[in-house]
Amino acid sequence: MNEINIKKKDKVHSFRGHFLYSLGAIPSALPFNMIQGMMLTFLTLFAGLSLELYGILLIIYGIWNAINDPLIGYYMDKIKTKWGRRVPWIVIGIIPFTIGFIFLWWIPYTEEILVFFHALIMLFLFDIGFTMTMTAWSALYTEMYEDEKERASIVAGKDTIAFISSMIGIILPLMIADAIGWPLTGLIFGITIPITMLLSLLGIKERKEYQIDEPLPIIAAFKETF
Repeated sequence: MNEINIKKKDKVHSFRGHFLYSLGAIPSALPFNMIQGMMLTFLTLFAGLSLELYGILLIIYGIWNAINDPLIGYYMDKIKTKWGRRVPWIVIGIIPFTIGFIFLWWIPYTEEILVFFHALIMLFLFDIGFTMTMTAWSALYTEMYEDEKERASIVAGKDTIAFISSMIGIILPLMIADAIGWPLTGLIFGITIPITMLLSLLGIKERKEYQIDEPLPIIAAFKETF
């Protein structure tokens, strides 16, 4: 039994384990930067949303984002399962994360108010999934790697991957969309979310000693956030 645990530990702390874990930096950077860089252009110039409604969309999304983050962080620390405290959130979060992103770029409506609500719902789904997945993935970094040299190595790898992914998310979508359209472009970039995140899980192993921490009370969690 000890030999099996040692082998699992070695896989996590090997170069392969480091690389697999760091692949999670792709969905943490590429979809987010594509939305930040292209959503205004897509919704206003291609989907027909007015700048006024786009501004309202961002305000509502910003309010939701401020509430969503501490809530998910609180329940992530509170809920414990036999599969661990982080991994189930990653697995479940991938679903709304992927659906929200892909369908944000596929709008089957021409009426402006329907475009608005479609974009709002997809942004909500994306943000819920992104927060669930990436909060859990980021928390595992400090829980799995305690050695400072190992942490430095992980940071260098995942930051490099995140930088390249960010540049791809900013530079390539418009060029690809000009050739094949926004729905297919969203699909191509969207399928990288489950693929890279599931590969990242192969480099993850939760540690039991981190399953016993208790979260801040919910009110205190909001105070810490704001």
